[in-house]
Amino acid sequence: MYNASVGFAYTRAAMPMEGYNGEIKKEDFKAIAEYFVEDYNSCVNELGIDEKGELKMPYSCEDMIAKIRLEFNKLNNDYFSNSVAHPKALGTSGLFNTVGIVGMYFGVLGEANYNTYATNAELPFYITHELCHSIGVMREDDAQLLTFYLLSTSKDPLLRCSAYYNTIGRIIDITSYTDNPNDRKEVIALISDEIRANQTYIYNHWKGKMFLYDFGNAINDWYLKIFSQNKGTISYDDTPTEVDPGGHVITLSNYQRIYFK
Repeated sequence: MYNASVGFAYTRAAMPMEGYNGEIKKEDFKAIAEYFVEDYNSCVNELGIDEKGELKMPYSCEDMIAKIRLEFNKLNNDYFSNSVAHPKALGTSGLFNTVGIVGMYFGVLGEANYNTYATNAELPFYITHELCHSIGVMREDDAQLLTFYLLSTSKDPLLRCSAYYNTIGRIIDITSYTDNPNDRKEVIALISDEIRANQTYIYNHWKGKMFLYDFGNAINDWYLKIFSQNKGTISYDDTPTEVDPGGHVITLSNYQRIYFK
C-alpha cells in the first residue's frame, strides 16, 4: 500500500523549480548576502524574542498552518497536486525526539505530521516540508528546496524567519569567494544579538533530547536508499557551490540560486 501510494513519486521527473541562471559576479556577493541578513534581522526584530531567547509566535499554531497552506497557491504547475494536507501534531513527539524525527508524511493516509517540540523558528520549515510531500514532492532534496522557496518568498516575517534560520549560512558562504577575505566576517558581524540568542536557545532546547539520533538517521538513510534516493539522508542537504581551481564560482548551490533569483 505504501509503495502504491508514494513509492512511484520518488522516481518522478525533475521538479520544476528554476533558480537564478544568469551571470555570477563576485562583486555582488557581499551586497546580496547583506540584504538577506538584514531582512533576517528585521524579521526577528519585528517578532521579538522572550527572556529565554525563543522567537515569539505572533499567532496561534492553527493560524500559522493556515498561512503556510496559502503559500502553496503560488505554485501553478501541474507537477504539483493542488490538494495540500492539513498537518497534524504528533502525539508521540517526545518519543520521536529521541531519534531526531521532526516531522513525517504517511502517504497511505495522506497525513503530514509535525513534532510539537520544535521551536518557533523551526516549526514553519518542518511543517512546510511535510506538506510538500503531500502535494507529490517526495524526494527530500526537492521538498527542502520547495520549502525554502515557499517560505523565503512569503510576506509573513515568521515564515521568512524560518527560511532564514535553516538556510542563511548558504548565502553567507558565497562571501568566501570574493577578493576581500574580510567580507565573510563583516557579513556575519551584521547578524543581530537577537538572532544569536535565538540560535543559542534552539541549540540548548534540543541538547540531550536526540540521544538515539544516530539510530534514527540510519533507519531513515536505509529507507531513502530503498526508494532510489541514493544519497540517503545527505539528500536533505544543499548542493555544493562549485568553484574552479582558481576559486571562482562557476555554479551556485540550489539554495543560493533561489537566493540570487
